Amino acid sequence: AFAFIDDNTIAGGTPDELKQSIDLSKGKGKSVLDNAELKNFFAKLKSNAIISVGFSIPKENRKMVDGGMFKLDMSKAETFIMNIGHENKKWEGNLILISHNEEANQSIVSAINSMKMLAAAAGPEVNEAVQSFDLRATADSVTAEFSIPDDLFDKLQKQFKERKGGLGMF
Repeated sequence: AFAFIDDNTIAGGTPDELKQSIDLSKGKGKSVLDNAELKNFFAKLKSNAIISVGFSIPKENRKMVDGGMFKLDMSKAETFIMNIGHENKKWEGNLILISHNEEANQSIVSAINSMKMLAAAAGPEVNEAVQSFDLRATADSVTAEFSIPDDLFDKLQKQFKERKGGLGMF
């Protein structure tokens, strides 16, 4: 379920989670920022966000993901946080997967880096955009930061329109 909380906020989740979001917008309840661990991760996000997203990963979805060539251990994945902003003629963002499994986190980064190498086949613009994602694994998280200049974003948009939607991203 989704709800428009105010002009700048959309919340999604179960009805109870939506009620919590509405209550928080009215100053009632505990914010995710009251959680010391999550607060540290939110502090790492860039401040120029146009879009910020954070959600808990349900326990029933915390498992091994079989993606064919790549198997990703998401058994310890707890929370996903993302923000995207635009400043100085470039799109920037952070993605953080909170997962307390260093070996699995490194495996996720290795798998994504392998997939990034395949981007070259999609053309130089796609490759440049994909290579702008800097991935890191720690004992507690997988992080990705990116920065895509407006001119590259415009080229990508034009390329996908010429392909009549391409990957459906733009």
